[in-house]
Amino acid sequence: MNVVRLNMEIPRAFSRKLPKILYLIIAALMFFWSAYVFIYGGGGALKRNQLKNEILRLRQDIENLKKEKEILEWKINKIESNPKFIETIAREMGYKKAGEVIFKLIKKEDLVKSGAAYRNNPQFNSK
Repeated sequence: MNVVRLNMEIPRAFSRKLPKILYLIIAALMFFWSAYVFIYGGGGALKRNQLKNEILRLRQDIENLKKEKEILEWKINKIESNPKFIETIAREMGYKKAGEVIFKLIKKEDLVKSGAAYRNNPQFNSK
């Protein structure tokens, strides 16, 4: 078997540029990979921004809960010290004293909107 050897030499200009191009490609790949890891990685910028927004939301929730707690503590103190306040809260909830009759005043516009003005009025329900 006869093997033919080709003696191919790489031109010098090409051989010098090849490592530079290869280094540039490797450097670009490393840059894009590190940028990807920085933005989308486990502790990336997007995750950090989401956590920052969640912390702000939770701080606002804490402030709202503190205000609500202050209001509830004020109501507890009022209830413990003022029996009239208990009566006011009970009336707001719809409770009444024994033998007491509660009248609810309804605006005429609300009656017309609901249609109750026509259903409950004998003038309109005569058959």
